[in-house]
Amino acid sequence: MRRPLDELAKDCESITRFLGSNEHWHPEVNEAFGVPYRDGSGKGHDVLGVRAWYRSVLMAGDPRPLKEFPDWDAEHGRLAAGDITSTSTDAELDRWADREEENAARQGWRLLGAREAAAAHREQLRNRGWDRLAVVGADIAELENSTDAVDKKLETTRQERLHLVTAAIGWGRSDSEIATRARVPRRAVHELRDTAAAAQQK
Repeated sequence: MRRPLDELAKDCESITRFLGSNEHWHPEVNEAFGVPYRDGSGKGHDVLGVRAWYRSVLMAGDPRPLKEFPDWDAEHGRLAAGDITSTSTDAELDRWADREEENAARQGWRLLGAREAAAAHREQLRNRGWDRLAVVGADIAELENSTDAVDKKLETTRQERLHLVTAAIGWGRSDSEIATRARVPRRAVHELRDTAAAAQQK
């Protein structure tokens, strides 16, 4: 039970409104439990008391007050600490969230939303890396066509591209997507993927 209160309430409302109760193949549910709209156009569903119920479940037998992760992070700057990267695995995010909950517990809080915040932060980092890969690919193409003495800069930029391509493979991007973004042959990405897979199996 770690879900942020607002998120849980929204999900409950969405499930009630959109997962079958208002569809033509379940009219009896809407007819039996729906509340008529004021304009007489039909019936709808509202879920009331979700936050209160969820809070009571969380607090049952636990005297600690609840703290949402955004508030915790504003006080402690945990996302900015750099422990989460674009290549962090789901298991690593789980362990990170567990540590944050333990740290909050030591201060007398019950922390909500740490896992979701970690996943959102990882996705943000991946989006930044994906954008950066396009820039690096363009830079290399320009350097390769330059007649100036740019060997050192070209090598440095190629190394950054290699790092980003390797990371993008771990993000679940396809060979074609990565090759287009990085401006490299698709086969080069495929070979790098095979190399990474072989390294993981050792």
